[in-house]
This record gives sequence, C-alpha cells and structure tokens, in this order.
Amino acid sequence: MESKEYQGHWWLPGEFDNRSGGVLNFHPEQLSRLSLFSALNTDPKYTGSDSIFTTSKIFGQTTDGSPITLLNCKRDKYNTNFTEFGRQTNSEIVASYILDGYLYENQNPAFDSLKISFPFLEDWARLNVLDQSFQTNSTGRIKPSHKMSISYTFPEIPSGMVEDLEISLVSSGDINTTFYRSVSIDLDSYMKINPQRNRVPLSEYLDWISKLNNFVAFATDRPVAPEAIEGEIDGTEVNLRYPTEGIRNAGSNIHPYSFLFNYHHISLNFPDAISEWFTMSEELKPVLDLYFGTQFREDMYENNSFLSLSQAVESYHRLTRSGRYHSEYKYDEVLEYFKTFLYRNPEQIYDHSGSLKSSRSAVSGLSNLKN
Repeated sequence: MESKEYQGHWWLPGEFDNRSGGVLNFHPEQLSRLSLFSALNTDPKYTGSDSIFTTSKIFGQTTDGSPITLLNCKRDKYNTNFTEFGRQTNSEIVASYILDGYLYENQNPAFDSLKISFPFLEDWARLNVLDQSFQTNSTGRIKPSHKMSISYTFPEIPSGMVEDLEISLVSSGDINTTFYRSVSIDLDSYMKINPQRNRVPLSEYLDWISKLNNFVAFATDRPVAPEAIEGEIDGTEVNLRYPTEGIRNAGSNIHPYSFLFNYHHISLNFPDAISEWFTMSEELKPVLDLYFGTQFREDMYENNSFLSLSQAVESYHRLTRSGRYHSEYKYDEVLEYFKTFLYRNPEQIYDHSGSLKSSRSAVSGLSNLKN
C-alpha cells in the first residue's frame, strides 16, 4: 500500500457540530495518525496521564468531499496551551484501519465483497488476454496502409468455493488514450472474495486476506503484502487501508520463472487448490505461522530464522505423522538396534577423544536401517 495524506474535518459519531480540522497520514509500516487542531473529547478524566481516550470510530470528510471512517482509535497525544488569545488545544490519534469512501455508522463494519491486489500477481497469473497483430513488409518495416492492432479479451474468471465463500482470480484492463499519438492497455490482476451471504464482518475478511496473502507469498516464494484492498458496501466502492509493518521488501525486479509455481501449474484444479489451501491454513496453522513469520520478517537474525524453520519442520512432522519416524514394525527394529549399539562397551564405540568411531559394523548397521 502507498502512503497517503488526507486533509479535512473530523468528528465523533453523533457529534458532527463538534468537528475539528486536521490531517490524517497513512503509512503502510505504521498506524495511521490523525493530527487534530483541537481535541474531539475534552472530558477531564481523559485529558490527564491516568486515562487514555479511545473510541471505536471517528468520522471524517476530506477537503475534496470524500467520506472516511477510522476504526479502533486511541488518543496518543494531548496538549493544552494558554496564550493571550485564550486556551488552545491540539491532539493526535492513532487508528488501526481506514475506510476511505464511506461513513460506516453501524456498530461493526462489514463488506459485501472485497478484492485484493498483490505484488507480482500479474506475472504469476500470466493470463493471455492481449492479442497483438502487426503488418510489416519483408524487411520488418511498417509502411503506409499497414495495420497494427492490439485487442483485450476479458478472460474467464477462475474461481473456487470454500464452504460459502467464492475466491476468484480476476483480471481487468484500463485503457489510456492520447488522441493521434498513443493508446495503452494496463492490466491488473487481483483476488476477489465474494461471500455467499450479505454483510460479512471485517474481522472475517481479515482472516481470509491473511490466508490469500500467504498463498501468494508461497506461490511466488517472496514476502508480499496487499498493494490495495477495495471493498463494496451497498454498491459503494470503499478502500481499506491498514499497516503491514515489518514485512521485508521483496524487491521489484523479479523474474516469473523464479516463482515456486504459477497459475498455469494449477489452472486445471484451481478451485481444489484454493479450497485445500484454506483448509490446510487451519489444520497446519502453527507450521505456517512459523514459516511465514520467518519469511516476512526482515529484522530477524539468521540463527532465529534457522531455529524457526527447524521448528516448523518438526511441527509439520508431528501434525501430519503423529511424531512417528517409521511404522511401528520398522520403529521396533530401529529401537532394538540403538539399544544394542548403546549398551555396548564404550571402549568399543568411542575413541579416547570422545568422538564416535566410524567402525564398519556401525556404518553397515546404519546403512541397513536406511534401506
């Protein structure tokens, strides 16, 4: 997501007449910060250091008339100055989420659908939607009366169902025209979440976004975060913004062939792949949390990364194999071998330096167990 600044007026629910001017700054690596020219709440119990003023929502209207809803708000600073012109106050509030384009007055924010764009998604999808044809002569030159054409064919939308949730891979094209000079088509791809029920709470969408984020990160083998999130409420398009701090920079010059796999590898069973990923995200949550926590964090030491990945492998084994390394029959054979090996005379096993001897019998025994 890109940084953005909003200038406008802000007020608490039901207190439009007590609105204050201020500037809202969004940064993808920090909580959104609203700097107000006054205080929205001057109750004495919230102006000292003992209590912090919090509110579930703050409404705003930017200077260009766009409505905004801030969610999960907490006052971070409050200042009072006495001057010859009287008492002056200013304050700063941090917010967890921004709904850009809508005043959500109901208690719990909810969306009808949501679409998310991720880095590299166009390269990963590689949907063949552009048809190009060029008429040239034998030397490859374009002459008068020759024709050139580029057409965009809207692709079929691949989608999969996860219980009552439809997940789609959607591509769209924007046409930019400069008369008599140039025409361009910019392609965008995004994941669309379309529940088969109305007004699903934001908290559920955040969980789905997280699962899709991990899916794209796994497929591209790169740490990614949503570039843009656009929802729909009663037919109104609403931009959702929130910080994704701590995610390492994946870079911009990435060759598609460096991906772990792309859409065409799973195109024939895309619905099953998406459904299985959502199921696996619940069943293997401890494993995926360790793996993606290591992949995303740029401030993690190498030793910690190694230990986290080792723990992820061990957790995966225990969750999928019940902690067993062999079948019961094979394990009994392994156990008996190690008992025999360990109960031998230490002088026959260890040399004087304490290192394990590479005896022929020990090596052959281990080789037999591998087979």
